[in-house]
Amino acid sequence: PTSVGGAAWRLGLVVGMGGLGLREAVRSRQVLVMTPQLFEKALIHAMLRMEGVALLVLDEAHHMRGNDRYATIMKYFYLPCGERPRVLALTASPVEKAHMVEPDAATF
Repeated sequence: PTSVGGAAWRLGLVVGMGGLGLREAVRSRQVLVMTPQLFEKALIHAMLRMEGVALLVLDEAHHMRGNDRYATIMKYFYLPCGERPRVLALTASPVEKAHMVEPDAATF
């Protein structure tokens, strides 16, 4: 176990065919780091359920559109989910087609 903030966590890094296998990682770890492809595979093959995820961190979230893995995960697994995990979507890219909105009393 790895200690973070006084709590011990069983961490798992899931990468392709090497390291910890996907099924074993889902079964034995509390915190998983994997590609969107592997996460989608785990959901499709019922190795894990979206309801069992507490926090979903999406890196490079600016790709989340069209047929991107993140978009399909959100459409087919996250949105229909009864008890949704919290989501932290990260990007270092500027927002495309953004426009400024001045806050006013009606906004808040």
